[in-house]
Amino acid sequence: MLGCVLAHTGQYALFTYIRPALEGLANIEGDELALMLLGFGLANFFGTLSAGWLMERSLRLTLIVMPVLVGVAALGMITIPISIVGLAMLVMLWGLAFGGVPVAWSNWVTRTLPDEAESAGGMVVAAVQSSIAAGAAGAAVGGLVYGFSGITGVFITAGLIMLSAAFVIASRVRVPSLTESSSSRSFH
Repeated sequence: MLGCVLAHTGQYALFTYIRPALEGLANIEGDELALMLLGFGLANFFGTLSAGWLMERSLRLTLIVMPVLVGVAALGMITIPISIVGLAMLVMLWGLAFGGVPVAWSNWVTRTLPDEAESAGGMVVAAVQSSIAAGAAGAAVGGLVYGFSGITGVFITAGLIMLSAAFVIASRVRVPSLTESSSSRSFH
């Protein structure tokens, strides 16, 4: 669950500060900001749609790569001098990559604990809710980081949290195959 918590914490720390980041990095305001956020939302929608296809190929790789892409996008937004178009591409990469994260974790639960999917799903919901609090404790922690080092510090910290999530998932999360999870089911 630590990988799930880290991935969602990083996401919500980033998303809490997306507006000040876009305003500060490229003076994006008003209609441009609305279009940038619309691009994020559309990319997120397509990320959710594509998650099924990705998970059919490898749930493990999906769980690992999505936080890596979000982390790279966040760090790229801060560290690479790019145009507004380049910034929009990174924002959409972030949206696309995160779109499948909740779907992938739900799928992981049903494969890992097929007989306890409802209870384990509740644990995922609790983990995600606490992550939102911690990430938007981006309102507390992120607010402190923002106070000390501005939006750059928030995005670097959250980007590193996303990369840490990928490392934890790669090193600690076991993903049963579809045959393993279906053979463990008992029917009464």
